[in-house]
Amino acid sequence: MKYLLITSILAFLCLGCETDNIPLSAGDFLYFNSFEDGNDSGTFEATYDKDAPAGGGDYSLLINGGCIVPHYEVGIGPFSQEIEVKLSTWGKTMEDRSGSLILYLLNDPSQYLSIEITTPEWQAYEAEGSMVIPAGETATLQFISGGLISVATHYDLVEIRLAE
Repeated sequence: MKYLLITSILAFLCLGCETDNIPLSAGDFLYFNSFEDGNDSGTFEATYDKDAPAGGGDYSLLINGGCIVPHYEVGIGPFSQEIEVKLSTWGKTMEDRSGSLILYLLNDPSQYLSIEITTPEWQAYEAEGSMVIPAGETATLQFISGGLISVATHYDLVEIRLAE
């Protein structure tokens, strides 16, 4: 009886471990962040500033960068199926300076989408075109602020979504 109970529990646990392949539809978000809770999965230290665009909540991600890049990054994926994605954000930067948001394939950095943040006021930005992420591949989302000169760039409402 004891072995039957243990076998039943193990069978139940194994059935519960199967993953569902949830079908994705055009427009679905694969990554969305408005930086409200300060619990992002990015690497490097993040600063959250009480400054956001209309509809962006109370906070945005503030990157104070210089010559050592990336300043902040987030891993995206892997996914069980090949997907085509688009990248958008709201951003603002210091006058006469710029920041960048770049999504690239970890195994093929020549495949990427990028946005250059160039305005001192909040503005919506969208990368030109789309990018295919092959099944099993991981992408990296990099937040860069400035280059040789340190710049403060704000990012909010960052979206990676399925292309339509």
